[in-house]
Amino acid sequence: MAKAVGIPERQASRPGVESGRSLFGLIKHLTVVELNWFAWAHADTGTELWDDAAPVADGRRCATR
Repeated sequence: MAKAVGIPERQASRPGVESGRSLFGLIKHLTVVELNWFAWAHADTGTELWDDAAPVADGRRCATR
């Protein structure tokens, strides 16, 4: 995420590759993958895994619990 500091929100929201993934989308995806990995592999919490394709409420850029 340090590499994304200072990038304007408009630019980070715009798809940058043919798949349609934006920088915000990539950061959200990687965050969800890491959270799910630790919940599943290390914490063994039995909690429901997050979905990186789920819509984000209230205009926020990342999901909160």
